[in-house]
Amino acid sequence: MGATDGEGRLGPLSALVGVWSVSASDPKALWSGVSATPVFVESGRESRVRVDFVLARGALTCVDANGSALAGLTIAVLPASGGWMNDCVTDANGRIELELVPGEYAVQRGEFEPRSPAQQTVPLTWTATGPLSARVQL
Repeated sequence: MGATDGEGRLGPLSALVGVWSVSASDPKALWSGVSATPVFVESGRESRVRVDFVLARGALTCVDANGSALAGLTIAVLPASGGWMNDCVTDANGRIELELVPGEYAVQRGEFEPRSPAQQTVPLTWTATGPLSARVQL
């Protein structure tokens, strides 16, 4: 765990022998993700790895069952792999703009409450060019 320096570097860190994954987040920019690049740590050897996080900008329109825009709605965007949650509020047209690491997510109505019962979610696939589907029915 730690924060990168001004050039985006982190380390050196100590790690146990094994295969590790790297996750990163920027709570101010509302994104988080897990790198597809594994980090291999061998006994008695130094490991160096460069991990790049590619972000894709895009917009979602949140609609109800009748296809009407859900304006002013707080939603949570939850990474399928776990990790940091993104709470957003839709605009007057039911739109939100996001910058996310490509991958699988779930969208739910309301803020994410970790101690509350699980809410119904809608799957969301975020590609290198933004959402696979630009409309989400909640």
